[in-house]
Amino acid sequence: MVQKAKQGGCATKAPVGYLNVRDKIGGSEVSRVVLDPERAVVVREGFRMYATGDYSIAELQSWLATKGLTSPYAKKSGAPPPVSAIHRMLANPFYVGVVEWHGVQYGGQHKPLISRALFERVQEMLRPTIVSVSGSDATTTISRGSYAAGSVAIACP
Repeated sequence: MVQKAKQGGCATKAPVGYLNVRDKIGGSEVSRVVLDPERAVVVREGFRMYATGDYSIAELQSWLATKGLTSPYAKKSGAPPPVSAIHRMLANPFYVGVVEWHGVQYGGQHKPLISRALFERVQEMLRPTIVSVSGSDATTTISRGSYAAGSVAIACP
């Protein structure tokens, strides 16, 4: 698996927006990853929408569901992907042409779905930000892409 990643190949199932395909070359099968003509456009637009800062991950989840993006693992057929899956999608460097295996990144052989600039903007949006801290009993508000979004009371001695 490490060798496949080092060669820029996808050692697992391709992420949403891509397809795993097999080609016969010289009598042997070669697997590769190509853009999914139906879903790639939707995924790309999802990245663009999130990068604006106008959409939360939950709002993006709803929009993706209206475009027909569903979870292959849901108990109920046609259910939208969970928010955690949308977060993983937005954080996945595969979309800029990078294969990551056990924390090490390699140049991928697949076509990038989005630009590096768009990916970096999305990563900025995913980072939680502290909006306000006040007083000795500080209340910290975490916003943007954090799972912990909301207010947290911190008691200071």
